[in-house]
Amino acid sequence: MADTLYKGTKEWLEYDITDRLGTLTDLTGTTPRFDVYNPAGTLIVTQAALTVVGMKAYALIDTTNSNFVASETDLYHTFLQFNTGPETPYLFGGDFFVKPVPV
Repeated sequence: MADTLYKGTKEWLEYDITDRLGTLTDLTGTTPRFDVYNPAGTLIVTQAALTVVGMKAYALIDTTNSNFVASETDLYHTFLQFNTGPETPYLFGGDFFVKPVPV
């Protein structure tokens, strides 16, 4: 299910990360970062730093940025990236809406 953010806010989105091989137990030191794509598929946030605690990643989404347009139906897409030795996975984090502030 997609998260809902309101235009003009700065909010954390939380993502649980799982290592399929079970060898990675902490994301600290993996140069965690994220990208956001708008509903048209255009990259609007590039390589922004993620905050990590264990295997949880937190992306601070700043919807005050003019690249975020409030809509009732358009989904934004978050992708997460980490350096884990020889690999640099690019994982789908999740979707979110940016809606107008309710009156």
